[in-house]
Amino acid sequence: LTSGEDRFPLRLALGAQNISSNDDTNIYMIRSKKIRQDLGIHFGFKAIFSEEEILPVFIGGADFILNEHIKLLTDVNGDGTDYIWNSGIELFLTDTLALKSNIIDLFATRTLERTYSIGLSYNKFL
Repeated sequence: LTSGEDRFPLRLALGAQNISSNDDTNIYMIRSKKIRQDLGIHFGFKAIFSEEEILPVFIGGADFILNEHIKLLTDVNGDGTDYIWNSGIELFLTDTLALKSNIIDLFATRTLERTYSIGLSYNKFL
């Protein structure tokens, strides 16, 4: 969702993750804003629903376009006690196809070890 007609509008993303999970379903709301053509920030929250409680989590981060083919990303999320840093890179193969790689929990602050992911992303707006 976008507000305004200006050059770098404030955007809003709403969503849900792990909908079929009994103890890790969450909803999120993120606001994002380009500061410059090559630099954007985002911030928001997610609520993790378990059988016992609802855990609120803060989310914030930035993305930097290095050149026409590479975007660097970083974000942090935390519940006030534990904060998890993530980092990633997107390599744009075409206008609609990107190779993505991420490091989740960069500093291994949780009891789980850091996680690595790699994948393809296809984006085309109708």
